[in-house]
Amino acid sequence: MTAAFRIKGTTADVTACDCCNRRGLRKTVALVPLDRDGMEDGEVTYYGTGCAAKALRTSSHSVRKIARAADLQAVIEQRAQLRDRAAFALPLLERSRALLVTRMEAGEDPATVATGHVNRLGVVMGRYTPARRQEAEAQAREAFATGGLRALLAVYDRYGKEITRVSRMDPEVFTY
Repeated sequence: MTAAFRIKGTTADVTACDCCNRRGLRKTVALVPLDRDGMEDGEVTYYGTGCAAKALRTSSHSVRKIARAADLQAVIEQRAQLRDRAAFALPLLERSRALLVTRMEAGEDPATVATGHVNRLGVVMGRYTPARRQEAEAQAREAFATGGLRALLAVYDRYGKEITRVSRMDPEVFTY
């Protein structure tokens, strides 16, 4: 019985074919073996397009076409996840911004207010894009140090515009 595979996409991170051991490829095709029911069963292997075509018993052109479609689908799924995280983070950001304005108008100690809101902004950005949490906190601290609470409010507004835009995007629309 021959092995059945599903093409998961391409990668430039792996440049050697697991089938023929050829090295220095620009990119490889990620294949995952399938069980009898068509479910993924096993580790991902990386083949050049020629070896992938032999394994799938099809043409190299067909392999490249299917791999491009899989890559595009992966990007669409990543964008949809980002949109969903933005939609979740947006109300949190709006509530935190409103609280900041309320505390500013109440005349609370600016340093205390800023410390709490730097952390709040970090938590919101952590929900949106975890990798950018520290960046957002650093920008908020710097803004407060140079311009006070009004500058911190401007940082909230800048992130608010970004998160609003992303929460409304269609993940299948590509602009380059």
